Amino acid sequence: MRLERIRERESGYALLVVIGLGAVMALMISTALVFTVSGTQKAQTEVDWTGALAAANAGVEDYRSRIQNDIRYVKYGNKNAPFTKNTVPAPGRPDLNDKLELDPANPAWGIGADGTWATVPGSNGTAQFRYAVSVQNYGGTGVVQLQATGKVGDATRSIVVELKQQGLTQFVYFSDYEVSDPSINGDPDCNSYRWQSPRRNQSANSCDITFTGDPSNPTSGDQILGMIHSNDQIVVCGATFGEVVEAWADDTRDPTVTTCGTNGVYKGGVVHGPKYELKQSTAEMKAETTLNDPAAVPSPGCLYTGPTTVKLENDGWMRVWSPLSKETQVYTDADGKATGGAGAADDTLCGAAGDLQSSAGAHIKVLDMNLMYVQAVPGSSTDVNYWSTSAIRTKINCNSSGTSWSFATDQVQPNPAGWTTSQKRVIQHPLTTSTESMSTGMTPGYSCSQGDVFVSGTLSGRMTIAADRYFWVTGNITYTNPNADLLGIVGQQGVVIWNPIDRYSNNLVNTNTGREVYGALTSNQHTIQVQNYNRGDKLGKLHIYGSMAMKYRGPVATGSATSISTGYVKYYEYDAKLIATNPPKYKVSTVSTFLVTRTAAVPAAYNADGSPR
Repeated sequence: MRLERIRERESGYALLVVIGLGAVMALMISTALVFTVSGTQKAQTEVDWTGALAAANAGVEDYRSRIQNDIRYVKYGNKNAPFTKNTVPAPGRPDLNDKLELDPANPAWGIGADGTWATVPGSNGTAQFRYAVSVQNYGGTGVVQLQATGKVGDATRSIVVELKQQGLTQFVYFSDYEVSDPSINGDPDCNSYRWQSPRRNQSANSCDITFTGDPSNPTSGDQILGMIHSNDQIVVCGATFGEVVEAWADDTRDPTVTTCGTNGVYKGGVVHGPKYELKQSTAEMKAETTLNDPAAVPSPGCLYTGPTTVKLENDGWMRVWSPLSKETQVYTDADGKATGGAGAADDTLCGAAGDLQSSAGAHIKVLDMNLMYVQAVPGSSTDVNYWSTSAIRTKINCNSSGTSWSFATDQVQPNPAGWTTSQKRVIQHPLTTSTESMSTGMTPGYSCSQGDVFVSGTLSGRMTIAADRYFWVTGNITYTNPNADLLGIVGQQGVVIWNPIDRYSNNLVNTNTGREVYGALTSNQHTIQVQNYNRGDKLGKLHIYGSMAMKYRGPVATGSATSISTGYVKYYEYDAKLIATNPPKYKVSTVSTFLVTRTAAVPAAYNADGSPR
């Protein structure tokens, strides 16, 4: 009996244990199910989150392909999008976003809960995007800001990118032909690529120009610190290249050749690249000073006439002498003739005509995010900026041939030190004791009526200075803040490093002190070179900080592979700001590729239902 009662009691305990274990098992199973479901949901959320970012990037590529295929697409956008409305222009600048037009065929411009989304191709409708744009800086720097928002499921993510219109400013050095300008050296055989038939006379000093140096002592020779490109084959004799050396070279020829047995130092390698082209003229830049179409030119720059001297100051101001300038913003007819002007309305921006023509010059602010353009005296007597030959001589001292001029004899000349007192108290070209040679050609180098600009000083701001003919670098051109300031330097016929000499080939400015030129330099039709590069003494190092682009390569020195005899040693250094932005209104290249230069993840602009956050 006792044994039976014990068995009955133990069987009761066993039942309780079984029930307890069953409850625990049920709890564990239900917990596992909960974790499985929540894990699946979490995994799906993470997939959607990642997919939303991919959809936003798809939106960037969609917009980029549209403006790359047709640059006119930059006029489209939804001006009511929060991003667009909140991106305001700089003080005093027009609101370009307010002029955007809506493209009804593109669903990506939708806003709000009722707005449309574009579908990512290949996603079966599960991934969508929409975007908003700001073109406030496009006219000045070629940069478009884009906010793209991607949506997958309930997840939305946004990014903001900057798209820069790519040009030749991606290179520290660009040339179409690696020869001296045939219009200067007088040798028509130089007007060809190195491999073309009939082959140019490569042994002639007038044609091929060489990057030279000593690999065992790199600092003594040419140093090119940045990516370079030529459409021609590049002749090298020991120079040092810090980045990629690229050449089109018909896509079949060696990008570089050496004629001295000593190759260059190529730290970034040597590769083939595409063929690039410069625009044939600066007409588009000149049009940026016109008043005809406020929609196309919302912020006109300043137009100056005849030889113009600019002294950049380091505080955001500059002094401009332009004795033949009258109307500095103009209305033009179909032939480009100036039929009227702004009158006194542009005096604050560009300088009053009376001040520009005075010995003191016009003291004005740097044309920040804008440009100044220097034109030749117009040929038409009905142009508002026309001057007759006799009238020109009432404003400047001009010789009978029109190739020598002086002005403002009581004003200190804004040019480098090393002159006598009498030389420093006159703005004149050439100097009294100098010849006006541009080496073997390019004469007359100076003119009483051509569109030449003579520039020196320190820039504070962002501006472009362009000339119909020559841009003369008459002294150091530097920046107050190299991290922010930027100058576009354009001479349609040439950018010339001023180096006056006398008839005995003596230099009239300090020798062996070097020259610094900060900016993006371009000569659309001809070259960038040193005046009288083959005469006088050694001039030290030519430090160009920025970029260079020219049709024909310009000489800067003579000498051997290991040392120079006259002129400058090259020290070309790329300005990294040019990766992300161009100088204002710097329209010199036919390249229309847009690259993403900056990307930032930002809080999502919209909820999944389309409502703004």
